[in-house]
Amino acid sequence: MRAYLALLLVLPMTALAQTTVTATAGNVVIDEGNDDDNYINQSECKNPSSDKLSYNWILAKDGTALTLATGATVDVTLTVATVNTCPSPAKPYWQTTINDLSSASGSFPTSGFDDSLGSVLTTLGLNSCSGASIQTLYVCAAGSVSGYIATGTINFDQTVPPPPVITTMDAGESSLTVNVTVGVKTASFVADTDRYYAVATRSDKTGVPVTTEDFTGSSKQITGLTDGVVYDVQVFAKSARGNVSSGSTSKSGSPVPVNDYWKLYRSEGGREEGGCASGPAGVIGLLVPVFFALRRRRS
Repeated sequence: MRAYLALLLVLPMTALAQTTVTATAGNVVIDEGNDDDNYINQSECKNPSSDKLSYNWILAKDGTALTLATGATVDVTLTVATVNTCPSPAKPYWQTTINDLSSASGSFPTSGFDDSLGSVLTTLGLNSCSGASIQTLYVCAAGSVSGYIATGTINFDQTVPPPPVITTMDAGESSLTVNVTVGVKTASFVADTDRYYAVATRSDKTGVPVTTEDFTGSSKQITGLTDGVVYDVQVFAKSARGNVSSGSTSKSGSPVPVNDYWKLYRSEGGREEGGCASGPAGVIGLLVPVFFALRRRRS
């Protein structure tokens, strides 16, 4: 849905496979390459060269789709602007052959083309979304057959959620579990929190930080850590459009080894063989060292 066709750029274009999506006559469908959500978020604005916009359209006049004989051609002028100027076609940007629009079987019959999001933003003077106050871009496909047009839009969403708050952090074996709450919205942080991710960095700044997958809910276990090492942990919130908050205030913690019942039993000299250890007295004897081991751990 990155519908920002670099206006009138004379670039080589690649015909796309027909988009198998139904829509009312007169629509332009813009497929955004990265996440296909019809929004350009902060990350996509900052790295526009990695993103592609694909366009497909069906022309209509007064709600009636254009129908041509098989093999007939029509010039289509596709423009993208920061204001709704449709119809105001400039010179043809793309010409395609339309095969009988009346038998399109529910898919868009007209092939579109790919264009770099970066080239579109550059052409419109919106490099790196410097014009972030622009909320919508307007796309117009106008046919050489008088009055037949198609329109579409693509939106910016640069809003970020507030940084979350780490309430507590629990230590486990080779892991830390962070418990978080949603941050407070301010003038700078207005988007809703959709999900989180956590990052654990060694306090001595060595090694590679451990980053979790995105998660929802109020807690997340960070695994793959080293027992006894101090880690600084931050949590980041993401909006539904993928915009990332600043990091939470960090909390520090160290993973600790956790002996289970069997490990404690063996470490205190217990045996797995039969004999007296396997009878009632053996059960009592087994529990005694565990009791004292736990007392030592708490002291």
